[in-house]
Amino acid sequence: MTMNNQVRLKKIPLESFIDMLLDLYNSGVCYIDIVGNVGEKIDRVGIFVEEEYMNVPVDDDNKPKMLRKILTDDDINQLLN
Repeated sequence: MTMNNQVRLKKIPLESFIDMLLDLYNSGVCYIDIVGNVGEKIDRVGIFVEEEYMNVPVDDDNKPKMLRKILTDDDINQLLN
């Protein structure tokens, strides 16, 4: 819904939104673009990341390091369920 110069997206599920932001941040993303779509029951948020928004760590040879996430038992259980 648009109000003057304000865009308000309603009823965005925080848990999945915050998880998505944390995953992006932990992957080296410094900036994001947010796009919203107004729905009938809930509004939706889309997040876009341009390559220039990434802060990719480099090793001693100035080559990009591989980013890894160590899966916890909870992560594995979530994948299985």
